[in-house]
Amino acid sequence: MLELSNTTETLLVDENGVVKPYTNGQSRELFKTLRQWRLGEAMAINLPAYCVLEDKTLNNIVSILPTTIQMLWLVPGLRDVKIELYGNEIINIVKSFLSKHNVDKVLYGKYAITVTQKNTPLLGYLGLLDYFTIK
Repeated sequence: MLELSNTTETLLVDENGVVKPYTNGQSRELFKTLRQWRLGEAMAINLPAYCVLEDKTLNNIVSILPTTIQMLWLVPGLRDVKIELYGNEIINIVKSFLSKHNVDKVLYGKYAITVTQKNTPLLGYLGLLDYFTIK
């Protein structure tokens, strides 16, 4: 049996290869952490928090989960100056969040394939990364 479905869902893969959905609770947690960090940055330069990064940009970070400088360029709202000023801190916050949740890889939604053979489901996920695991 082979099922192919188009999805925009981001999946998280732990160290054991177990694939889990990226939940709304997790995204809210990361958003809250980013807002707290942003507030500290804003207070340090005596400007409103939105001058550091807008909420829309924080939401984009939460969606994309950038872990490299190159990935930051995919985040709408981040450009040269913001990436230079805050890029490493954003990456560290995202990496810390992923580590806290034992996430080894992030699979960005595109296509999910489920194959069942001899009562053993094989879950494959094709996105920016190709990843297969037997559940």
